[in-house]
Amino acid sequence: MTLSTSSCGMVELHTLSVPTKNLLEEVNRTRYALVVFSDSEGRGNGNRLYADIVDHELGRVVRTDAKRNPNTGNDIRAFAWSPDYAALKAYLTPRKPARVAGKTRRTRR
Repeated sequence: MTLSTSSCGMVELHTLSVPTKNLLEEVNRTRYALVVFSDSEGRGNGNRLYADIVDHELGRVVRTDAKRNPNTGNDIRAFAWSPDYAALKAYLTPRKPARVAGKTRRTRR
């Protein structure tokens, strides 16, 4: 995955072919106010990343209408995401299994 930036507050996320969790971990490590990315309409990880952000309430994300890319002929969308870093950290932190009070299991020998 590659990040590029020309601003101290904004970053472009690209090489979206890695698993979505890896993308989220990278964003959590880098800490920018705004993350932008784009993807072919309905084909790639950008759309899955958008869905994960919305489904898990990981911040505010705006999605543009699909537009034809004159270089490739593909329809693309752009996304702008303002991460909620507390929600992102909670989502990425492994959860410990819940203990059931008073229930211990003994094995017989």
